[in-house]
Formats: sequence, structure tokens, C-alpha cells
Amino acid sequence: MDKGKECWFTPSGRVELARNEFSGFRLEDRYDDRNTRESLLRRKIINLENLVKELITRIKTMEKDNEIMKANTEVLEKNFDDLKKTFVLLKRKWKILKIK
Repeated sequence: MDKGKECWFTPSGRVELARNEFSGFRLEDRYDDRNTRESLLRRKIINLENLVKELITRIKTMEKDNEIMKANTEVLEKNFDDLKKTFVLLKRKWKILKIK
């Protein structure tokens, strides 16, 4: 994330200064093993950020798959229409041949 941009989890009006896409809530002592309220909250925020990143990745993948499915559906519909037209033409020819 660029310097000066706000992260999703950065409180409004607070600019993120961390470099590696960390939220504004993360402090320098990220690896604090004490079970203080602050360190537990920090761990939960880190976990939630990771979950959000994973969900965003999944959503992007699903959007790409959806676009591919739409394109395939359009091609299949076109092929179906072509087959239907061909069938109608063959049916008409068959009727004409039957009459003769």
C-alpha cells in the first residue's frame, strides 16, 4: 500500500505509515507474546486482515470464472441457434423430398 493512503482498517483521519500493507493499528512490536488486551486485539486484527485478503482473492477468482462462464454460455447459445436453424432447414428439405 502506498504511503499516505488509508487502509480499510485505519481509523478515519489517521494515515497509514506502515509499508507492508499493515493497518494503522499495528505497532512495531507485532510479535508481542504477552496476552494483554492490546496484543490480543492486534492478533485478531492481523487474522481478520488475512481473512479479508483471502476473501478478496477468492472473489476475484470467482469473477474471472464468471466471465469465462458467460463467454462460454454465449458461444453455446450461438451454436444452439445455428443447430436449430440447420434442423429446421433439413426438416423442410425432408418434407419437400417426401412430397415429390
